[in-house]
Amino acid sequence: MSAISFAVWGNCWLHGGSSLQDGGCGSESWYGSRPVVLKLFRETESEQGSITVFESFCTDLTWKRGTHVNPSFSRDGGRLYFNLPTDQGARTAYMDIADPLN
Repeated sequence: MSAISFAVWGNCWLHGGSSLQDGGCGSESWYGSRPVVLKLFRETESEQGSITVFESFCTDLTWKRGTHVNPSFSRDGGRLYFNLPTDQGARTAYMDIADPLN
């Protein structure tokens, strides 16, 4: 996946992480959006082909205090790691993703 294809394909999503194993991408919603949303995409699919990992209304933590979601994949592509904004603060979290987009 190239940065150029992500810029076109990711349209209005940022702080993305991509998987070298299968071309998947995780990305948070645009600055200031409410709720903060983390989605999983395939490089060849539009937003309709994505799945929502989480939605959070703890937007001050993300947008004002700078704890962005910053998704990242494990080396084998089997997990997606991210910061999860909660009422109690940011938590480091992960999701097992053996192949959730197929």
